[in-house]
Amino acid sequence: MVKGTGNILRIVLGGALGIVLLTAVFFLAKIVHISRLALAIVWLLEVALITVRWKLTRQSVYRLMQTGVIREHCILVGNGCLARQYLEDLANDPYSGVVIDGYVSKVQRPELESIVDSLNPDGLVVALEPHETQFMKYVMDTAGKEGIYLQMIPFFNDYYPAHPTFDFVGKTKLINLRATPLKKAGNALAKRLMDIVGSLLLIIILSPGMLLVAIGVRLSGSGPVIFCQERVGRNKKPFVMHKFRSMRDNTAHDAWTVKNDARRTGFGRFILLQLFDVLAGNMSLVGPRPELPRYVRQFKEDV
Repeated sequence: MVKGTGNILRIVLGGALGIVLLTAVFFLAKIVHISRLALAIVWLLEVALITVRWKLTRQSVYRLMQTGVIREHCILVGNGCLARQYLEDLANDPYSGVVIDGYVSKVQRPELESIVDSLNPDGLVVALEPHETQFMKYVMDTAGKEGIYLQMIPFFNDYYPAHPTFDFVGKTKLINLRATPLKKAGNALAKRLMDIVGSLLLIIILSPGMLLVAIGVRLSGSGPVIFCQERVGRNKKPFVMHKFRSMRDNTAHDAWTVKNDARRTGFGRFILLQLFDVLAGNMSLVGPRPELPRYVRQFKEDV
């Protein structure tokens, strides 16, 4: 999907969500009854107007960039593969608004200050290679002295996440390349509370349905109503998962299931979530599906 189409799709979905929320507010407040036709017309007008405004805004920004009104003039520090990649990316992005007035390959303080004085750029973009990091202090001092901004392309750019987070231990700065929100105690506590409250409410609400499911599983074939199997949970810890039996034979649960699997019982299509495992802390309402140990080992190599 092209970038423009993706943005239009988001506008359409956002407009639909807004109409749904507006309808819910009117319904709960018992303000007024609005026909479905009126809501559809409002939604179409909203999508059309936002799309037109977005298109005009893009064109206006592009014209301002072409005339130089909102361009940023920079000096590129470095001439290695990182610098070449940056220049290629700028060439492919007409809306960046960045213009490279020149570059400095051999970083030495007097020369860099002289170039900055003569070109008077808005900022410096640093693309130093790993063996050139000793020049970083000169570049930072020059940017600070001249009062211009400084951007740095890390030499591990290919492994850098789109939205990195940072931790601090004294003067040491830690960049989280594979950070997880649950690493923070507050997030982990909030998620656990959500699992406890959510699973308890669902167990209470769905308990009559669970009784019907148990009866249906019993009538759909031989074997126990509750199926138990070892799965791999959080932090690679194995646990015994409990669920209503959905296969005709217990050994069939050990093989990978497919769409319209012939081993599945007719009632097994309507199996409920393992809410008691969620309540016990072995699973979560939101998260990856716990798998068999052998599949976890296989996925670590294949996926």
